[in-house]
Amino acid sequence: MVSPSPPTRPATAGFQHRRARTDDWRRPHRWLPLAVFLTTWFLIVPGQASSECRAWKDFFSFDVVRDDARQEWVWTSPTVQAAAPFRELILSWNMEFGWAGQARFEAGIVEEGAPVHFYELGWWCAGPGEGASRSVRGQKDERGEVQTDTLVLRNPAKHYQVRFRTSAATRQSARSPIRFLAVSLWNDAESAGPAREPGASAHELQSVPRYCQLDHAGGSVWCSPTSVSMVLGHWAKTLGRPDLDVTVPFVAGEVFDPAWPGTGNWSFNVAFAGSFPKMRAYAARFSGLEELWAWTSRGIPVPVSVCYNRLKQEPGPTSGHLVVCVGRAEDGGVIVHDPGSRSMPRRVVSREVFLRAWAHSNQTVYVVHPEGTEWPGPPGGAWLE
Repeated sequence: MVSPSPPTRPATAGFQHRRARTDDWRRPHRWLPLAVFLTTWFLIVPGQASSECRAWKDFFSFDVVRDDARQEWVWTSPTVQAAAPFRELILSWNMEFGWAGQARFEAGIVEEGAPVHFYELGWWCAGPGEGASRSVRGQKDERGEVQTDTLVLRNPAKHYQVRFRTSAATRQSARSPIRFLAVSLWNDAESAGPAREPGASAHELQSVPRYCQLDHAGGSVWCSPTSVSMVLGHWAKTLGRPDLDVTVPFVAGEVFDPAWPGTGNWSFNVAFAGSFPKMRAYAARFSGLEELWAWTSRGIPVPVSVCYNRLKQEPGPTSGHLVVCVGRAEDGGVIVHDPGSRSMPRRVVSREVFLRAWAHSNQTVYVVHPEGTEWPGPPGGAWLE
């Protein structure tokens, strides 16, 4: 297979912006009181997988030190206890608008009597001379491994820390340039039980544009940036914000990960979407269709990571793909905008087919919405505002 070349970063008229995979040290630990979290939601159903999301909007509880040798500020959270054991962890971040510099994001598993080993989950770079944002390859040991944007553990864990490093050369004070940090946890060790009957009535978001990744040179692998562009286009229209109406090639250039290589890094795509003023974006694992349709029924389109072969009911190896869920059909099917098809940009996929395709990513989604958006429910969902 020939590795994809980085997409060209075209200029976008009237748009000044920061640069933006579908497929250590030991320190004393302090237990983190729940009150310092922005929000904590989790779903634990007997006989089913469990998901949990946590997030911060300020970092007063973090330890902050300056690493003069690396010219970095280092921010480390207290030890966090998950609501349930987890096997996978995804980090998401939203930077200040206009920020320039380098930031590195890490997560560590805390085990009694053992030093905390931090795994790097992404370098995010912005500004002239700062280099390319990238994931970090080659991180595999007896505890687990990093698969581009996801820390996958061999055995379930219950406690963790998060850490980020920001360049001190461009920021002499210790004020964080990060305005939002989210953790999504997942444990699929349990066999799935019967799915709950979704409660949302039929609906469809007509304001979400239908873009095709194949309309662009090199776009055959741009399902993720095309989905992000569709969702931002929806918000550009509904909020009257032309700054959110960005082209697919522009998004692809901002989220390209040369270490993967490609434009499907989940954390990078939401970091770009959440870098606009007053916008929030993060990757999460949803509990099922009930939660997915709770968002779309409130006017929030949701990019969803699926297996494309399963979605189209075609034979062949599994293949990661992003589509945008825009509603529920009268017959209970899932309405999606598919960036990979010119002939069928709008699809209605049966519930059973969609769930099989979505299971490929452990039900991963991008959540993108304005800050302060009213909570859509249901209780126990991945709501971090």
